Amino acid sequence: MARGTSKGKAAKTSATKAKKQQAKQKMMDAPNSFVGRRISKKFSGDVYSGSVSKFVTKHSLWGIKYDDGDAEEMDWNDLSAAMELYDGSQQNNKTEKKGSVREATPSPEQDEKPADDSVTAADDDVAVAKQKKSSAKRATNVNDVPVVAAPRCKNIRLAVKKIVVDIPKKEAKEKRDLEAVKASEPPPKANSTKLLDPSQRKFGKTTQPISVDASLFERNPCRITGGITHHPSAYPNYHKGKGSFGFLIQRLSDRNYAMRALCSDGYGAEYNTYKKEKVDYISVVWYPPSNLNDHAANATIVDGCHLDLIDPNDGKTYLTGPNINSAIVNASEPVECVFLNGAQSNAGSSLSADDIASAIRKCSDSLLCLSLTECKLNTAVIDGLSSCSKLRGLILENCQLFGDGDDRPTDAKLAAVLRSCPDLQWCFVKSSIFGNQCWNVLATDACPNLEVLWVDAPLHTDDRVETIRGDHNIIRLALNRRSDKIKLCMINPDEKNESRYVIGGAKKTDRLNGRARTKEEKKVNLHHHRGGPYLNTV
Repeated sequence: MARGTSKGKAAKTSATKAKKQQAKQKMMDAPNSFVGRRISKKFSGDVYSGSVSKFVTKHSLWGIKYDDGDAEEMDWNDLSAAMELYDGSQQNNKTEKKGSVREATPSPEQDEKPADDSVTAADDDVAVAKQKKSSAKRATNVNDVPVVAAPRCKNIRLAVKKIVVDIPKKEAKEKRDLEAVKASEPPPKANSTKLLDPSQRKFGKTTQPISVDASLFERNPCRITGGITHHPSAYPNYHKGKGSFGFLIQRLSDRNYAMRALCSDGYGAEYNTYKKEKVDYISVVWYPPSNLNDHAANATIVDGCHLDLIDPNDGKTYLTGPNINSAIVNASEPVECVFLNGAQSNAGSSLSADDIASAIRKCSDSLLCLSLTECKLNTAVIDGLSSCSKLRGLILENCQLFGDGDDRPTDAKLAAVLRSCPDLQWCFVKSSIFGNQCWNVLATDACPNLEVLWVDAPLHTDDRVETIRGDHNIIRLALNRRSDKIKLCMINPDEKNESRYVIGGAKKTDRLNGRARTKEEKKVNLHHHRGGPYLNTV
């Protein structure tokens, strides 16, 4: 008996190893075949599920989009473990469901202990007697057709719970809850809303506490047509604080208003970071002296980075070109700030690059700050930026490059924006289009007022990863000649969110050349196809 059990375990182990080997071979031959595959991963003891969204050839990594809106990248070891965890959970669910069916239809011979809320055997006898009596009574009222009670199996105890939902009452309660949220007071600010003396301006990382304002967007409904205000609990992970989807949008919103505070009101720029357990990325939290709570009715701001514009069911945006254009054209004052979250990673999001270009052109004479997160970019968008001569703040993050040939955004096009915007103070770009030509411009007298420079544009080759795009000597020259002006400099932040180049720092703080690939990374990279279009998101 023991020998048979050992042989069974050995056969199962052998089959598991063979399955893993097949998956690894598939990974080497066709890494894109895993796109769409479901995965699960544990964070702080909780299991989160998502899907493989893409394979990034140059990174040799798989992009993961979690159901709660978060994202990360995985190497093969992490991906295989995540797929195995998901498959295991699905198998357990099937087993539980199968077990539930057996328990619901036990055999007459089964003997089970009654649960606290179950019907006892004595009660069951009474119930069957009443059922027979009721059946006979009904037979005289329904065309005298007898109703036969189902035979009772021994020791079956079934408890039926009747659930009645009063829909109007439920909707009324939700409306009251929503009104209560809108009427709630915002949390106190750590910073003063008064303008600071220039000597008091603060830049860089702070130790201020991180506060989640779950009701931020419900208190301040979106003014763009098409937005729908939901209770905060409608969005994923509402009760998980910093892990909630609402807080993700709050962080993006606060960053936009931090940019505005610097460019329009003369403040500094402070941030803090936090890291979820067992993840490879750092989350950044900004501390604007005034945010959506203070500017909800500000006619100079078109704020499309708002929770009201996101469908809680699938994450797609309600933003459309006509709605944005209407908000700009019908504004009672010249529009100075445009903040857009295009949610292009979610199916059904229809905001196009041409829509964004059109919106920029409509307010180019007055635009001071532009933030594009998860938006589609083409040459028309970048050319539109070049026409905004008053632009002081720019954020491009997680944007997808569109177009072919001359219609595709390039390093040269973005360099033209830097040359055309002499008042630029805040430049935050996470995209491969920030390269050598952009650095060449910054090595000149262009953008003399630049104070915040955050560039995340890593280059990955067969031998090295996280290399800074561009001529490194030019990059050093561009940064060092601005040492008296730049207050916050972040270049290709590492896994600890530390800059790979520190102005005036020691030799070890110069990591522009990235790091060498490990042997395992090189081995995997050799099997990856290196042709075709590259979806650029960071």
